[in-house]
Amino acid sequence: MIEGDLADVSLPGLLQCLATESDKSFRVQLASGPQKGELIVSEGQILAANFGLLEGNDALTEFLFWGEGSFKVERFNLADDASFSRSLTIELRQLNSFADQILFLQKANVGLNTEIVPSPKFGTEEWQEALKKLPLYREDYVVLGWVTDGRTMRQAMREFNFDVVQAASSLFRLLSTGSVDCIRPQLVADIDITDIDITDIEIAVAEVDAPVASSSSSSSSSSSSSSKPAEPGSEPTKDKEREKSGKAKAKADSTSSISEAISAIPAGKTVKAPEPDLLPDFDMEPEPEPVLEAVKEEAELVTSSLAAEVVQDLSSTPVASPVASPVASPTVNSGADVITSDSLPAVGSPEFMELMTKAQQVAASQAVKKADNLVAATSVLEKPKPKVEVTEPESEPDKKSFDIRRTDPLPLVAIDIERLFQTTFHVAPFGQVALNNNALDDDMKKIVSAFKAGKTFINVATDGGHGHDPAQILHTCKYALERGYIDPPDQVVSLTADLLLGRVELEQYLLQRRRLNGDELRDVIEMAKQKGVKLVELLVKMGFMTDSDWDRLNQEKERFAPR
Repeated sequence: MIEGDLADVSLPGLLQCLATESDKSFRVQLASGPQKGELIVSEGQILAANFGLLEGNDALTEFLFWGEGSFKVERFNLADDASFSRSLTIELRQLNSFADQILFLQKANVGLNTEIVPSPKFGTEEWQEALKKLPLYREDYVVLGWVTDGRTMRQAMREFNFDVVQAASSLFRLLSTGSVDCIRPQLVADIDITDIDITDIEIAVAEVDAPVASSSSSSSSSSSSSSKPAEPGSEPTKDKEREKSGKAKAKADSTSSISEAISAIPAGKTVKAPEPDLLPDFDMEPEPEPVLEAVKEEAELVTSSLAAEVVQDLSSTPVASPVASPVASPTVNSGADVITSDSLPAVGSPEFMELMTKAQQVAASQAVKKADNLVAATSVLEKPKPKVEVTEPESEPDKKSFDIRRTDPLPLVAIDIERLFQTTFHVAPFGQVALNNNALDDDMKKIVSAFKAGKTFINVATDGGHGHDPAQILHTCKYALERGYIDPPDQVVSLTADLLLGRVELEQYLLQRRRLNGDELRDVIEMAKQKGVKLVELLVKMGFMTDSDWDRLNQEKERFAPR
């Protein structure tokens, strides 16, 4: 829980701070004198604001200009608590902030003391796509070229005089774009010799023994050529020593060959024992692909058939001279009107020239008709419409024209007071149970029973049978509303009761009823101080309330004043 004073921490700064915690939800309770409100901030967004009858942007507008008051912040479980109605969706979270970067590094288990090296992804297409979303800065490239051998951002802070915020921001960008990789201590898995394939060992041993055999043969030949005849008594001893050394050398060579073969096998490879080859050896020859041969045969058949058809057409019909393509006609012709290749004249003949001339004339006439139609349509569109003279009725000299700015406001306060008097409160289920409780106060039981009988508030307040003045009855009704014995038809009734009891000031009542907003109220209060007039007089003069409102309020306050 966080508690404080709005004079020390402003509400906008507090909301921005809470919005930075992008994975948490908070309930903010505000109080400034008798005024109380509530805000819901969840995952960087303001979801609800309530201030009496005001909610949403109207309530938040009033909260932001509270210079005095207190606040209390509590953790809020958005999924389990449905006690608020969502009235706002205002994004306050600033993306890519210091808190978000540290949260990202914590989730990735990477700190400023983690050793990093350039990533193999640097310069690839994937890296370039990531760079479009989150570009690297100049200091990022400096760090990237400096950590080639593996260094930490803590060392980079001392090397380049970075602070913690700069170092965390640079590390966040390098990790997000895949420009660096983290070096973490890892355990090397032992090689299981029992799972190694024998064929892999034989191949590796053969590759290793080849140079060893050649070197041993060369050394033996050189030693034999350079050796001198030995003494006869020392030959058996030397033969025994040579046999021992040869066995030891062969054993060492085989051991080293096996170790080198094991190291030559790639790590992580699952090796199995060789399985027997159950298939006989055949000399496999590549068979011709049947698909290609079928395609070739089909192509040859199609080519031969096309050639035969072309030859038949050429032999049956004479070669005609090239003619112009006929113009498509929308009408269907039949008989002699049908134009065929035989009926068209040859190109360059007089008939052909005459036909072309007629076609050009027809095209020119159609173009002229289209142009005339376009000009006619344009002239119709551009032709101004005749102005219709409307005779205005003569205004009577005695009547004034209607002006919404000069309209008298409704007596809002007087209407709300009358609504309170004519209200019949509904007895809640808790009140039904309380009526059967003998421990309930007698006055409370009488008032709740009267409302259960269907009486209005003014009838209950002016009934002399209760033996109490109207002020005490109004206090008892307000207490019954707060305890849940009776239900109001709306929140305005409860607010009007507070106005008559003096718990709410008149200007705050007008603010809750949206007769004026907070900025207008502050301007009116400042103007009243400068001119030295009463605030109520200025509210009446500026049209926020009427004289009848003020008179009715004073009259009813006098009636419900405590005796």
